[in-house]
Amino acid sequence: MRKLLGVPPVQILAARAAIVRELRHFFVERDYLEVEPPTLLPTTGLEIHISSLESSLRVPTSVAERPAPQPAYLHTSPEFALKKLLACGYDRVFSVCKVFRDGEISERHNVEFTMLEWYRAHTDADALMQETEELVRTLAGLVPSPPPALLRPYHRVSFRQAFAALGIDFDQIEEGDAAAFGRAAEKAGIRVARDDGFDDIFHRVCLEKIEPRLAGAVFVHDYPVELAVLARRNPARPRFAERFELFVDGLELCNGFSELTDAVEQRARFVFEQKERERRGLPVYPLDEKFLQALATVPRSAGNALGVDRLVMLLLGAGAIDSVLPFSTRRLFV
Repeated sequence: MRKLLGVPPVQILAARAAIVRELRHFFVERDYLEVEPPTLLPTTGLEIHISSLESSLRVPTSVAERPAPQPAYLHTSPEFALKKLLACGYDRVFSVCKVFRDGEISERHNVEFTMLEWYRAHTDADALMQETEELVRTLAGLVPSPPPALLRPYHRVSFRQAFAALGIDFDQIEEGDAAAFGRAAEKAGIRVARDDGFDDIFHRVCLEKIEPRLAGAVFVHDYPVELAVLARRNPARPRFAERFELFVDGLELCNGFSELTDAVEQRARFVFEQKERERRGLPVYPLDEKFLQALATVPRSAGNALGVDRLVMLLLGAGAIDSVLPFSTRRLFV
């Protein structure tokens, strides 16, 4: 029956359960409060390369009312909910929950996957990188043969410097100028299409020129602000945002940043994302006005989102994400 259903061996799921238990213990020991964010929301994130799963529901205001259904979305991240708690005075919160991203099925992706997110007030991205390293090292100690990269020093690589080494100087490219970025990328040997957005060009340069050189455990940081819609600008280098990702032997594990708390700038970034989604023929979602209002009372803070399934896959040496899930989207629907 296990073979028929495609369920992994019990040793895999037992190891996964132990990793998740230790993960929770790690944060509880550091005075984080675990919370359960809502899964169904009236709006969703605006990131260009993330597609939401849409549903609908009726919300009556009285027993007799039978209202028309309104759009609802399965969350792609608990980020907005957790940051609203920061606005209410919660200094340290974390969540281990299911999130949903349509169309993401591959050896490293599953439509429904487990996300760890944590947010901490009165700190910044640099401190979160250190805490992320401590977390991953701790979890690596649970398995008999962790990837050697997790036991060696974790390096930090600046995208600002990595792109400059290719002849692409973001300080010489006006913010949002995809055409100028495209010309610089073409000089570096990257193919650029006429309708490519800034993000398309950035990801292609990373994929072809930068990520293949990221050996071991590496935090990449110094993202141009166009690639960090929710991150704070670096006060010393405002062309760049305080965003980071952790790659381990080429596998992306997390995405974190110092939080943008300027509601005016955040609204402008969201509106830009809406226009860009419209230009590309993608669904355009409404703004979360309550989130924008809450930013006024969010303190200086930082947060990180880490893919639990990918981390388990890495720690156990599994070749595909299906191997560490009891029921994957592929096995259920394909």
